[in-house]
Amino acid sequence: MKQIPSRIQKVIGFVILSTSLSLPTHAKVTISGISSGAFMASQMGTIYSSEVSGVGTVAGGFFYCAQNHLQEKIEEGRKNPFVGQKNLFLFEPSADFFLDAIMGRIFTRLQPNPKWVTPSVKNPIYQAVGICMRNPVVASFPDLDVFEKSGLIDKVDHIKNQRIYIYQGDADQVVKPHMAKQLEKFYLDHQVSATKIKMKTLPGGHNFPTDKTGLNSCVNQAVPYISSCKFNLAQDMLQHLLDKKLVRKKLDLSQLYRVDQNLEPINETLSREEWKSPAASLAAYGYLYSSKKCLDNPASCKMHVALHGCEMSDSFDPEIDEKYAKQVKQTQILSMLETKQQDLSLFKNRPANSERKLHYGALKFAALSGYIELAEQNDLMILFPQTWITAENYPYNPKGCWDWFGANNSNYATNKGIETSWLIQYVRQISASPKKYIMSLKPSLENIRN
Repeated sequence: MKQIPSRIQKVIGFVILSTSLSLPTHAKVTISGISSGAFMASQMGTIYSSEVSGVGTVAGGFFYCAQNHLQEKIEEGRKNPFVGQKNLFLFEPSADFFLDAIMGRIFTRLQPNPKWVTPSVKNPIYQAVGICMRNPVVASFPDLDVFEKSGLIDKVDHIKNQRIYIYQGDADQVVKPHMAKQLEKFYLDHQVSATKIKMKTLPGGHNFPTDKTGLNSCVNQAVPYISSCKFNLAQDMLQHLLDKKLVRKKLDLSQLYRVDQNLEPINETLSREEWKSPAASLAAYGYLYSSKKCLDNPASCKMHVALHGCEMSDSFDPEIDEKYAKQVKQTQILSMLETKQQDLSLFKNRPANSERKLHYGALKFAALSGYIELAEQNDLMILFPQTWITAENYPYNPKGCWDWFGANNSNYATNKGIETSWLIQYVRQISASPKKYIMSLKPSLENIRN
């Protein structure tokens, strides 16, 4: 019998522990995210609705939109490996391709852009993710009563007490704007009052808007997905979720900390490659912004959880991503080497995970998104959990997305999910004892500038 990996054993331990631990009433959290982080935020808000008082989404969608299509297709592929493998190579031209063709940019690139292709409707990735992102009008709502009766989510009745904030850029080509209407309908159908739902649509692409200058343009849809849009989305969102006016303070990064995501001390004498992580798709550390007052007396402060999107973890490396996309196109090899070693296949030069360079996307999200300026004057702690990209992410989650579509297993949208069960436990323990998990190694300002 195959032994359960220690990482998974730890997650199972979190699940067992979480059945006896929950946030006290005063410590209910609010949660938000962009893109996959937004889907994950609504997922967490539904699963743990008794503990989440508000959900904010930026280019996100409703709970269990992807259903279990991906895992079902993976199982089909196991039964018929040839067909299952080939289905992952069914692609068609993307909106980026047609836009670049119209603008003449396809003639100026020396190599094809990996974003010029997208999964076709016969690709299992499309069935799981593409419908929710590209064709949300046909996405089906789940029956939450089935989840509740199976004990996989909190009582559905709690959802009606939540405050909801939905933001969508009107030129978003990654998550089509109609998903915002679907998300609103999901919450209205579950008896959230229209007065508790705030919808915001502004000109812009797939990004996180700020009123800062010098960032990506508002129509830009590229790393680090934080843009100059003359709009402070973080403040508008948090004011609605917390139902109060918030005082903004000048940016101060001295109170931005690394926090251990293992919920146990990290041996910082080890190299980064030797750090443990709670699961293969999760980082060893995340970020926390907190005043001294909140660190000393966490019960006096509220917690907001902000989730990054795909291509936004510290581990995402655009060069590795492009190299992998090129390798797949040329050789149809879907895996990736864990360390740089001899590839014994017929096709050489497969990308190695050990070659990955850190680009600190999660750190930039924490520092530049606008959340942390609202923390100190309003008795808030802002927690920025983080995914991580390893060789195990391939082929279903190469960009380090939060698992809202079944990349890990069929339990992803339940309280038994690898990421969901870990995340709620992480939030509970950081809310209660933030000092305990702060690492001595502080974030580097140089990594934010680069």
